[in-house]
Amino acid sequence: MQKIKKLIIIIVMAVALVVCLLWTYRVLSWKDTSGSSLSSLTQLYNTDRDLMDVVFVGSSHCYCGIYPPYFWEDAGIAAFDLSVSGQDRNSALRHLRELLKTQSPTIVFFDVYGITYSEQLVIANEYRNMLSMRLNPNSAALVTEAATKDKWLDYWFRFPIIHGRYKELKKTDFVSYAPNQFGRGEVVNFRCNEYGTGELVDLDVFEPATLSPEQEKWLDDLVKLSEKKGFTLVFYSAPFYISREAQDQMDAVAVYAEEAGIPMLDFNRMREELGFDFHYDLQDPEHLNANGARKMANYFEEWLSENVSLPDRRGDERYAQWDLDLEWYYHVLAKDELDHATDPVDYARILAKEKDFKVIISLEGTDYASVAEVDYVSVLAEFGIPGDAGGKWLFEDGKLTKIMDNRLDAEPCYVRLNDTETMRIQYQGDYVFPENIMIGRQSYSHNGRRLAIIVYDELLEKVVHCAYF
Repeated sequence: MQKIKKLIIIIVMAVALVVCLLWTYRVLSWKDTSGSSLSSLTQLYNTDRDLMDVVFVGSSHCYCGIYPPYFWEDAGIAAFDLSVSGQDRNSALRHLRELLKTQSPTIVFFDVYGITYSEQLVIANEYRNMLSMRLNPNSAALVTEAATKDKWLDYWFRFPIIHGRYKELKKTDFVSYAPNQFGRGEVVNFRCNEYGTGELVDLDVFEPATLSPEQEKWLDDLVKLSEKKGFTLVFYSAPFYISREAQDQMDAVAVYAEEAGIPMLDFNRMREELGFDFHYDLQDPEHLNANGARKMANYFEEWLSENVSLPDRRGDERYAQWDLDLEWYYHVLAKDELDHATDPVDYARILAKEKDFKVIISLEGTDYASVAEVDYVSVLAEFGIPGDAGGKWLFEDGKLTKIMDNRLDAEPCYVRLNDTETMRIQYQGDYVFPENIMIGRQSYSHNGRRLAIIVYDELLEKVVHCAYF
């Protein structure tokens, strides 16, 4: 009997240890493939089987330049970006194999710029490529292929690396970041390239490099995988300020592709056809922005309509993630409009038409109506707030609710934002009191201005903008 009790205790302790380790790993695990709390791998794992019809594979050139919401809105194409920052040859192939465990795409567009990567130059990118996949034989094989032997155990067991993340932990380590549940791999950016023009490669020169045996084997493996899994393989290279050396390697891939009967879309050589602008369509010298992604999507959609028959998935409830992903794109677009709204009335007008936003409008002071520098009356009118009113207001889905007047005896009000966050609104005096609007320990008070507008995005479950006038 005593032995049985000891055995039970040992089993219970072992189970408790495993549970603690699993919870600790969930918190500490690497959840970022693009440097922005987004993980294409997490998005893949959150997608049900056999929903992706078109897949794009590549590095940051892919997630910056291919926007699945464009394809969805235009033609109902269920596209997905399987992209990781600095994705090298071994990583790209292994990540595609990971996707093919649960998805059966009709066509895979492969950004072959990864052929130029011989090693990871940034340790964060090495982590993103090595640690984002679930631990399984496929991810273990990637370690042996891409890491030096002295790092194998660290990458296989992972804890020796991720235990150092304690100081950088944030909310998204404990609670899943909403876009990682419905995002389709893209990272949306509207910034235009302000880093100079760079030097453009002379496209009249066609001098293909000699591919190494490792590079040729990589291309051969991709072709064999497409034949085995039954998807159409297309090579492409996104437009940017490419170097002469890299362009020569793209030309070598083009020669290989022609001999293998694989389509090759080199957008650097097609930039005139694309109408590409190196300021307007790039966010920096290497990465496309939303404008460039729009041009890429237009080309790919036309190419697909001419070469592949794909169903329109819009209206199918199984594809709700693509609907949410498109909604997310418009939320990022709205934020960009807010970023560039210099006039307070324009700022309010943008918010007044948006959905899925909780907008806190806080007006403090008693003489705002006669102040010349800001037309507070017109700003408030966009939300339907009377011109002689002050206090704290909530505007949501076109509906306006008054929370409280600016009275020192008013009780604090609490607005539930999500399962983990509550906004506390109170009044302790005008302008300079940082506790008037709080989310957790973060203050969103007036910073000495009369009007504060705090924008909480219910889709992303976070504050996305603040303005003070």
